[in-house]
Amino acid sequence: MSKIIEIKHLSKTFKIKEKEKGLKGSLKEIVYNSDLIFLAGGDTLEEIKFYNDIKLRDIIKDYNGVIMGQSAGSINLAYDVYNSLEKESDLLNSFIWKGLCKTNINIEPHFIYDDSNFNNLEKIQRKEVLKESYNRTLYGFLDGSYIYQNNDKKLLYGKAYEIKNGIIKEIGNNKETIELWFLFIV
Repeated sequence: MSKIIEIKHLSKTFKIKEKEKGLKGSLKEIVYNSDLIFLAGGDTLEEIKFYNDIKLRDIIKDYNGVIMGQSAGSINLAYDVYNSLEKESDLLNSFIWKGLCKTNINIEPHFIYDDSNFNNLEKIQRKEVLKESYNRTLYGFLDGSYIYQNNDKKLLYGKAYEIKNGIIKEIGNNKETIELWFLFIV
C-alpha cells in the first residue's frame, strides 16, 4: 500500500494525513516510510520558516521517494530560493534564502505573460523578477504546468517561460512535452 504524506504549515504545526490513520513515529520515520511527499502552497516565506523549524531540509536530504511541490512548496525546493513579492509587506523581507536543496530550478508560479492589466503591486513584482533574472534564470509557470525531475532527466509539461537577462521567452506550450536538457540536475 502506498503512503502519501502532506507537510503543510498550519499555525506552526504540521499535518501529516497518514498520521491521522494511525501512522506512528518521528517525522523522519514517517517521511522515510512514505512514497510521496506533497509540499503545499501558501505564504512562501512563512512556509520555509516552518520547514526550518521542523528541520525538513535535513530530513529529506537522502529521501528517495517522490517529492511534489505546489506553488510555494515548489519554490522552496530550490537550493537558493528567489521569491518575488506576494504582498506589499514583502518589500521589507529578503527575497532570497536557502531552500530545501532538492533542485537548482527557480520558478515563478501562477505566471501571467501579458502585463497590460497589472495593478501596482504586480508591476513592481514584474520589475523585480526581471531585475533578478540578471542574477539567475527563473521559470514562469502558468497554472497547470510543471517540471518532472527524475535522476538525469527534467521534462516540462505545459506552457512556461524562461526569464533570463531581462528577457521573457516562451519555452513550452500546452501541446507538447519538452526535455529540459539545459538544466543541471542536482
